[in-house]
Amino acid sequence: MSKPTPTPYGVAVASDEDKTPWMSILLWCMGLTGAAIVVTALLGLLVAQRPGLLSVLAVGVVVVVFFGLSLLVGHLVGQRAPNAQLAAFMLMYIVKVIGFGAFLLVPHDPFWFNGTWVTIGAVVSVLVWQGVEMYRFSRVRMRIFSETEAGK
Repeated sequence: MSKPTPTPYGVAVASDEDKTPWMSILLWCMGLTGAAIVVTALLGLLVAQRPGLLSVLAVGVVVVVFFGLSLLVGHLVGQRAPNAQLAAFMLMYIVKVIGFGAFLLVPHDPFWFNGTWVTIGAVVSVLVWQGVEMYRFSRVRMRIFSETEAGK
């Protein structure tokens, strides 16, 4: 855990050791969502055999890849051009919407596909990912101004 840096006003803020929180959030989201996907996939295996397992795993991978790309891009852009982070997140949102739309065009009749378990897997993975992401982001303390500029 980083040590707080005192400010001229006596308020402690997070240290500048890690300038972007996105990689830490990404790792937490991937870990907990991965665990939820495995548990859901095992339930799918028990209830619907192999199609349930494969359906949950497939949709789980899609959710993790698409959601993870946003945080990865946010991390990379935050290191190089912090002022461009909002634009990068907006661009990645557009990419995700188009990507999910394209995914819906994939034929849904392979032998391993089970619509019920795709839906269950998608709901579980999205809810866990979003919950972890919101929780971790709510714990981030970021500077909103530069102390060197504020002291002028």
